Amino acid sequence: MTSELVQNFADLHQGGAVADAGDEFRPRKDPDGKPTAHEGPAYLAAIDDHLYGDEPLGVYPLMSTTPPTVWWGAVDWDLDKDRDYPEHSLIHAANVTNVLDMYGVTSFTEISRSKGVHLWVYAKEPVSAKTMRNALMAACSVVKAPVVEVYPKQIALSGKGFGNGIRLPYPRVGFHGKQVVRRGSWTLSVDEFVKEATAHRYPAPVFEELEDLAPKVVTPSPIPTRRLSWAKRRRVGSVSQEILDRGPAMINGKVDRSKSMFTLAVGLLGAGWPHDEVIRTLSDWDARFARKFSDRPDADQRYAEMVAAADRRYRADQGVLHGT
Repeated sequence: MTSELVQNFADLHQGGAVADAGDEFRPRKDPDGKPTAHEGPAYLAAIDDHLYGDEPLGVYPLMSTTPPTVWWGAVDWDLDKDRDYPEHSLIHAANVTNVLDMYGVTSFTEISRSKGVHLWVYAKEPVSAKTMRNALMAACSVVKAPVVEVYPKQIALSGKGFGNGIRLPYPRVGFHGKQVVRRGSWTLSVDEFVKEATAHRYPAPVFEELEDLAPKVVTPSPIPTRRLSWAKRRRVGSVSQEILDRGPAMINGKVDRSKSMFTLAVGLLGAGWPHDEVIRTLSDWDARFARKFSDRPDADQRYAEMVAAADRRYRADQGVLHGT
């Protein structure tokens, strides 16, 4: 018989599918080979094993509705990844928590298993994935918190994939003091967390109001620019050309959109492409293949930041190559 705690924890974290979330993160399969869904005995058994057994669980947020909906949203700030942001992840979480509090939304800050934090919010009914994503990004933008890892990361899916997932809090096999929710200096037990989170779920209009915080950006008409003739460009390397033509590459055994886009940017800059044209090319490539930033309100800024970082990498590599 399923306990009330397991049932409530499962209800909070419904998603399109669940994942094995040990050292690797991959979709969990039922005995019949099908992905474990967000409801039913297999899902409840997986949650029970996450909380009390040896099998930590993750979840993919997007439900297979039209349009896609979610039951929760999250932001992940990781110090290892956010090297361009010297502030501590907990400060970002506290700042965004304050913004959400102003709009009557209680959020939950989890100490992640790495060096960062996850901030969670929960819905009492299915919320448009686009609305949830925009709402959290808007709350972050108010206090200039990074939005590199906002879940759901996608607002639509194609093919057989599930998008990006996230590890759930409170695995029994979690590291000491990690993957638990804190309120100030007080750590909540899993029972306290589930009770609080269940009591603080919000209807869709609440997140729609938050979504309205997002700045309304009007994309200007493109200004014609003079492009370099092919004669003045150097040949794009074979790896970058492959990514440009075919989309994200396999890196360390998996398709990596971010590293592929960065590799492409470095390659184009190395071939003599001007910054504005590389930015434009990344935008077109992303819309066609990866959908990494295409659906984000700050997409143009993200492409520009990536090109700037790629330029720094290219210059550093050139310095090493030439002994400067």
